Amino acid sequence: MKKIRLLILLQVFFSISIFSQGWVFQNPKPQGNDLRSVNFFDRNNGWAVGAAGMIIHTSNGGTNWDVQNSNTTNYLYSVKAISATTAIVTGEMGIILRTTNGGMNWTSYTSSVNTILIAQYFINAQVGFVVPLLTGNLLKTIDGGLTWTTIQTGITYGVMDICFINDNVGFIATGDTFSIAGIFRTDDGGNTWVSQSIPTTYGFNGICARDTVAWAVGYDGVILKTINNTKKWISSVPGNVLTYSLNGVDFFNKNIGIAVGEMGETKRTTDQGNTWTLLMEDYDQNKTINKVQMIDDSYGFLVGNKGKIMKTTDGGLTWKHVDNDIKPTFWSVWFTDTNNGVAVGDSSTSAGGYTDAKVFSTTDGGNNWVLRQSIINATLLGVHFPTKSTGYAVGFNGSNAIYSKTINNGLTWTSGVINNFKGRLWSVFFYDANSGIAVGDSGIVMKTTDGGDSWARKISNTSNNLFYVHFTYNILTNTPPADTGYIAFAVGGSGAYYKSKDYGESWNPITTPMSNYSIYGIHAVPRKVIWLVGSSNNIYKSTATGTFVKQILPSSLYANWIGVYASDENNACVIGEYGDVVVTTDGGNTWQSQIATKNNLNAVHFENKNVGWIVGEGGTILYTSNGGNIVEVKRDRQSNVLPSKYVISQNYPNPFNPTTTINFSVPKTSFVTIKVYDVLGREVITLVNENKPVGNYIVQFNASKITSGIYFYRMESGSFSETKKLLLLK
Repeated sequence: MKKIRLLILLQVFFSISIFSQGWVFQNPKPQGNDLRSVNFFDRNNGWAVGAAGMIIHTSNGGTNWDVQNSNTTNYLYSVKAISATTAIVTGEMGIILRTTNGGMNWTSYTSSVNTILIAQYFINAQVGFVVPLLTGNLLKTIDGGLTWTTIQTGITYGVMDICFINDNVGFIATGDTFSIAGIFRTDDGGNTWVSQSIPTTYGFNGICARDTVAWAVGYDGVILKTINNTKKWISSVPGNVLTYSLNGVDFFNKNIGIAVGEMGETKRTTDQGNTWTLLMEDYDQNKTINKVQMIDDSYGFLVGNKGKIMKTTDGGLTWKHVDNDIKPTFWSVWFTDTNNGVAVGDSSTSAGGYTDAKVFSTTDGGNNWVLRQSIINATLLGVHFPTKSTGYAVGFNGSNAIYSKTINNGLTWTSGVINNFKGRLWSVFFYDANSGIAVGDSGIVMKTTDGGDSWARKISNTSNNLFYVHFTYNILTNTPPADTGYIAFAVGGSGAYYKSKDYGESWNPITTPMSNYSIYGIHAVPRKVIWLVGSSNNIYKSTATGTFVKQILPSSLYANWIGVYASDENNACVIGEYGDVVVTTDGGNTWQSQIATKNNLNAVHFENKNVGWIVGEGGTILYTSNGGNIVEVKRDRQSNVLPSKYVISQNYPNPFNPTTTINFSVPKTSFVTIKVYDVLGREVITLVNENKPVGNYIVQFNASKITSGIYFYRMESGSFSETKKLLLLK
């Protein structure tokens, strides 16, 4: 097969800026996106990559991980650590990223291969290959990833992985589907590839080689191997006993190796793969492991879905979580102020497949979450606090609707059964400490006026599932609009939209343009605006006149929108499936997409227009202190001297309108915050809130959305703290 050399990559010469992410993971830690690949140069220095452009890096053997900015939200599929400071990352849409300074900056390449670059292998620091999915071709570099050429392999179906035994002998594994499998061999350094005879039709996901032995793993647990540099492949699963699909395999010598795959399946062999011992297994697709790397005969890492990172120090015999492994599905979240909040859910992946209900609370703005209650064989789907100390959660235990109550700001909870309804309660809202409404399946509306001790069923005039209930009053002061009293809204399936003016005693339907769609979320700004969100990309705004206006979203977005929260008549945040987030700051005239994850999102809550939280599957808790906007933080390229102390400079220009620049210096890798406050000490925006390596930085503050006046900005890191004044004149 002839090799055709074509230069197909155009290097984009710019340094990617470091950003303070608009939304950051508070849980799981260090992050919760699916991770597809992990690679270490040595025991200390390594990277992992995955969904939503996620790149994380460690320089101390996985004890601490820093989220690095990839400047993309594309899925990243593979990473190779060429040295302690140099790495190459590949992903969807033909993206290739390269760093030479430990990930502080990444150089981007635009590829004419507009497909997933699913895997890579480097024979040495200069010569490497990248695998474009489904094309049958390869990309090759001979200068450490600076330039790439294409090699036509003649393979007509999907290449999944690649490895080499030495400079000349290598293997490609293919596997478009369950029934298309192939292994191809090169003996000339990748110039030509020849099909090998294999005893299976199951497709492959991973391949690796050590010394003169190679192994391939794939669908339904298939494992093949070839020995002594022969061209014969044999089954490595005795009796063809197949299990869950395997995604990756790695050996640190020709005898001892690890294979990983779906449902967390992890196997170990000590005899070249002739026999395998099952180490771990979990009947949950969220626990799927995607890749494993054995660094040496003791140390190794594996990564998987929902931010899973595990480490071994005994050659793969035992594995311990590096991530915090707090990964219930969170269905609802509520904060009573910027510090105190509660998230509820269960340890399932769907509201019908619950296992144990979970209640977590925080007292420090979400930096730390503590498990406060666990209810066996149950789920909690909604939570609301009518006061700062009293809160309620509702759900289902498989037989009856249930509720849970706290009177001390979520620190302790007591639970009860609502005996007169056997179904799921999806949402709850209380209009005082004792009186509230819960809604659920089949149009159920339940009301209590004695703090949950008893519940009365109310007529909703619908049999459609009701997903959300909302009252229009100031949540913290309980002050109703003077001209309307308390107004409640309930929404649900088949366009169900109902209104109550008598504290939930009776409900009247409202006609909307969403009659053919499910309405999943509603939020009202009293006497100003009502937002409705639902299936099939529907977001509607209803004004005081009752007119419904469909919102025009960025053309790249199409989602089932699950929740909405409006902090005022101009600012609203809408969340949906697959990590979609859109915000408006001008009452819906324009919408901006904000992406931090690909996990399904279930609920959103804001304390003001800047500070908010989003929760979802896989333990996802996202936090923003600036309305989800991304603040650009650049390295100061004019300064070549590393700082010896913390410094934050006076902003310039000052006075300013509407943007100003702040320089700051970090003498050692440390966690840095820079926040802006008004004259009353209220936080306006967070500019920096992350680990920063040693260096000099520039951050730009855009004050276009705040009023003229005197403000203060403060930098803190460890024991260092310094505050300066700035003046905004419009």
